[in-house]
Amino acid sequence: MLQRNKYWFGPKRFGIGISPKTWEGWVCVIVYCLAMLLFRRLAHPTPGALAGFGIVLTILLFAVMFAKYGSQK
Repeated sequence: MLQRNKYWFGPKRFGIGISPKTWEGWVCVIVYCLAMLLFRRLAHPTPGALAGFGIVLTILLFAVMFAKYGSQK
C-alpha cells in the first residue's frame, strides 16, 4: 500500500544529486527507460519527434522526482 508522505527519492550517499530510495522510485526510473526504448523501437520517429518525446518524458520524470523528494537520509 502506498503511503502519501513517503519519499521515493533522496540525496545520493556520495556525490551530488538524488537517487531512488524505494521500490516506487525505481519503478519510475524503469518505466522512464522502457518508454524511451519502446518509443524509439516501435514508432520509428524522426529525430525531432524523438527529441521532443524525450524532453517531455524527462520533464515528467523530474516532476515526479521533485514531488517525491525527501532531503532526509
